[in-house]
Amino acid sequence: MSTRSYIGIKLPSGRVKAIYCHFDGYIVNGVGEMFLNHYKDEQAVQDLIALGSLRSLYDSLTSTVAYHRDREDPWDKCTPGHWESQTEYLTLGRSVDYLYLFDPSTETWSVSVGADDFKDLEDAYNDLVESDSNWL
Repeated sequence: MSTRSYIGIKLPSGRVKAIYCHFDGYIVNGVGEMFLNHYKDEQAVQDLIALGSLRSLYDSLTSTVAYHRDREDPWDKCTPGHWESQTEYLTLGRSVDYLYLFDPSTETWSVSVGADDFKDLEDAYNDLVESDSNWL
């Protein structure tokens, strides 16, 4: 079973550019933890999003499995999407488990779970680890 997520970046215009990731979207031991340890600057995030939709995210672009590059899916089915605002992007939370958003001005990640407001990813990660929650 997949834990789906979207991975986005805030653009200077206020719009959000994002891609879909099919597997391992959760915060601990998944996409969220990957962002705390890798993809920590704007160029790395832009390069990741340029791959288009992902099957699985790993610690490097070469290890990451992209639908178009690695599985030869048509680019028009994998291209990054654009949303007019962070609020509009947040509505995707109704269709996937996690939304991730990178802010280049602070070089930080935030996360939304189930269309809830965004929360600093590091804080969300620490809260889950400290609570020893089964909801990881």
